[in-house]
Amino acid sequence: MVAAVRRATREDLDEMAAILADGFAEDPLLTWMFPSEEQYARLAPDYFRWMADKALNFGQAYLADGKGVLLGQPSSTVEPDEEWATVGRQAAREALAECADNAIAYIDATRRNHPMEEPHWYAEYMAVRSQFRSEGIGILLWRHSFEENRTPVYLESTKPRNTQTYRGLGFEVTGRFPVGDEVQMTSMWRRQIGR
Repeated sequence: MVAAVRRATREDLDEMAAILADGFAEDPLLTWMFPSEEQYARLAPDYFRWMADKALNFGQAYLADGKGVLLGQPSSTVEPDEEWATVGRQAAREALAECADNAIAYIDATRRNHPMEEPHWYAEYMAVRSQFRSEGIGILLWRHSFEENRTPVYLESTKPRNTQTYRGLGFEVTGRFPVGDEVQMTSMWRRQIGR
């Protein structure tokens, strides 16, 4: 059965946070940000709720029948450095308690490496619930966002397997950068295709 993709709303915040927490439970970046299983279980849902809320405020969030979610925003809505240095960092500290330093290090690294020269859609998070992986839910979400946004897309990948999937969707590797001592991020760009 093919999942239906739609724009998410505020009523979907808890569901989006749950999908993201499930989908990223074994991701190298998130297990570095939240070093223990207890910290991940306690803090990751709040982190993802914060990210989903931000996507709803400034960009888009797509939901596929409760199986997967894709969050992003136009590059023009990425918060300026001054705002991140004050409001953003404080929000991270409040939401992420003892794991805030790792989250801030991650966000700082992505901000330093984010190409802002050309307008684009910044795909921040895409996750599929673990029991629905390999059913094409992620590709369905991506294709929906490509059709709706019709603009270049930028993302950061944390796993070689995901990087290969993204290449199959037209993304090209543009660079790599470290987050902390343990995680390597791959920057990827997809040119605008069609009109």
